[in-house]
Formats: sequence, C-alpha cells, structure tokens
Amino acid sequence: MSIFNLISLEQKQQIEYFIELILKWNSKVNLVGFKNREDILNYLISDSLFLADFFKKSLVFKSKKLTFIDLGAGAGLPGIPFRIIHKAGDYYLVEIRKKRAIFLKNVIFKLQLSNTYVLEELAQNLFEYHYSADIIIARAFKPYLQVLKIAYPLLKKRKGRVVILANKPKPKKLPSNWQLETVYSYQIEEKSRYFWSFKPNI
Repeated sequence: MSIFNLISLEQKQQIEYFIELILKWNSKVNLVGFKNREDILNYLISDSLFLADFFKKSLVFKSKKLTFIDLGAGAGLPGIPFRIIHKAGDYYLVEIRKKRAIFLKNVIFKLQLSNTYVLEELAQNLFEYHYSADIIIARAFKPYLQVLKIAYPLLKKRKGRVVILANKPKPKKLPSNWQLETVYSYQIEEKSRYFWSFKPNI
C-alpha cells in the first residue's frame, strides 16, 4: 500500500499546493534540488508522510500537546507536510537563511497552518532564548552527534525525544548521555531509510 493512501483528500490537496509553491519559488530561492513535481513528491514529501506514520504508531508521541522544534527547516521538509497531517501542538521551524524563512512564512500563511512558527535563529542559540521542546526533528541539518549536542539542553525536563532522518539502520556510536530508543524503517524507490529516535539518559 502506498503511503499516500493513508492520508485524506484534503491533506493531499494541501500537499499538492505546497509542491506548487516550492516549484514557483525554486527558481529564485533554490529551495530543493529536484525540479519536477514527481521527484519532489516521491523523494521529499514521502519522508514527511512516513514521519507522520511513525508518530502515529509510537506510544511515546501520543500526547496532543507536544511542542516540536524542527532544526534546519530549509524548504519545510519534513516539517510542512508533517504539519498538514499532524496538527496538534506547537511546531517551530528553525531556519536562519532569510529567503527560506520568508518562503516558510508564506507557506504557513497560505496553507493556514495553525500554531506553526518560523524562528530565524541559529539552532545553537535557541537555548539562550529559552526555547524548549518535547520533540526535536532534524533532516539533513548536521551530523547526528552535533544534532544531539544542540538538542540536549532544549528538551523539556530532559524527557523529550530527538528524531533524526538517517540512511543507515543505526548510529556507529552514541554519547553516554543518550540512548537509541527506536528505529523506524521504510523504503522509497526500493532504498531503505530510517528514523532514529533518541532518548536522553537522565
């Protein structure tokens, strides 16, 4: 069964509109490397839908009032499609690059995504501004060890989770203050991909 069969018609329409916005802006801002709808859908949007499926199936993420921080949000992947499906809680897209931040704000406005915000800050500075989250998400942001280092002080009460998109089944090593709690695997065009969910050792 295709992952796209698991979402509603309204969600599909919003995702299609999001792709249109990417294609419209891409020539000026260079948001993504793919230049056509099919590749964006198959290679970028799919990750977001599998992420939503991962959250749906995991007991850890059942609360409806979670706060998310998406590090290095870029063109809004996986954040925007994930947000179209998972509307509960607050979602912060962290993007320091001005043009991409403007794009994200435009998308949020046009798709009317509630409780979804853009932070034009360096991820490393978020703690200084007292931001915190239950879930921190990273896709193609920095190597996972750097992500974990940045994320650790941002997790609420040290009981949150960090979810990283990866191309390997498990990390080679972990700092002593982290443990790999869950691995969610899926395939796109016969290529295996993974979400690593990390839990801090308290």
